[in-house]
Amino acid sequence: MLVVAVGTAALIISLSVYNGLEDVLKNVHSNFDPDLKVVPVKGKSFGDSTVELQTLRKIAGIRDLSAVIENKALIKYKNSQKFVTVKGVDKDYFETHKMGKLILEDEYQLEKDNTSFVIMGIGVKYRLAVGADANVVPISLYYPKNITKLTVRRDQLYNIKSALLGGTFALERQYDEHYVFLSTRSARELFSYEDRYSYLEINLEEDSDRSAIISSLQSQLGAEFKVLTREQIHSGLYQILKIEKIIVFIILSLIVCIASINIYFSLSMLVLDKKKDVTILYTMGATSQLIQKIFLFEGAIITFAGLISGLFLGLTVSFAQLQFGFIKMSAESALSPAYPVKIELNDILYTVICIICITLVASLHPARLASKSFSGSEL
Repeated sequence: MLVVAVGTAALIISLSVYNGLEDVLKNVHSNFDPDLKVVPVKGKSFGDSTVELQTLRKIAGIRDLSAVIENKALIKYKNSQKFVTVKGVDKDYFETHKMGKLILEDEYQLEKDNTSFVIMGIGVKYRLAVGADANVVPISLYYPKNITKLTVRRDQLYNIKSALLGGTFALERQYDEHYVFLSTRSARELFSYEDRYSYLEINLEEDSDRSAIISSLQSQLGAEFKVLTREQIHSGLYQILKIEKIIVFIILSLIVCIASINIYFSLSMLVLDKKKDVTILYTMGATSQLIQKIFLFEGAIITFAGLISGLFLGLTVSFAQLQFGFIKMSAESALSPAYPVKIELNDILYTVICIICITLVASLHPARLASKSFSGSEL
């Protein structure tokens, strides 16, 4: 019974932790990524004449739509430099997007008069050792030109865009250390995009019909574009988490399967120990089927007693971790201070089915041996 209880509790706790990790990642991504992302099927960009933005904005359920430019570039400040991902957005982007709440300064800007500003992740800021003089000393961004003839002049090799520090955001390490924001005009000058965009970011109203909106977008955009949900944007990461969860489930199930050998031997010893008692039942008219059911019922008692105890233990630990977070993550840069937990009914159902199948199968063979033995054959 103890083996069944421990195995059940281990399955419940492990699966709940994986659910919690997936939820934490989704919450982090929801602060940076849009609900829907429209990308071209071919190429890295598309012309603004290809898409009627005003028409798309009128689709019911769309809260806001932003045309974004995104590309890699080299950022340099004094003697420090780093490759970053540059996002070119319009001036209203941070007012409508959740990213606006993550900017550390009370006042921030992307553009003022003819001066360009850059909003960078706090990790980029630390890597470049950006100081208080960044409001005066410009930060430079470099992107290679599409040159057709050999030259040694640096200004002919790269597009160079100078900008002052306009703000700093802090979200999570993978974003803080790799992303900076420029205005759309500055990004076009840096990447020579002229009238082109990389993709569209679309945020939806609450309780809107996502499937209907995706269908409307796809019908208006045509086959040249595809509409991605937030889960599809990070499909690789979520797929890895699901695979790891399945592997953990299989490994723990195998451990329970091996440990259930104890049930097999316990019932086998019980068959030998109760041989005289069952012989009396047999002589009184008990059938082989009845004797087999008696030992199967004994296995079922062990199974369900351990299962209920394991469910109680696993759910108690999971709820305690959810409420109090007593098991902490060791890394300072972790997404959550404590291991996240989320209990799902499907996981409980799969665990119950798995444990019942494993332990009852372990009980079946001793029960058959008992019925054959007391029907006249030898053990």
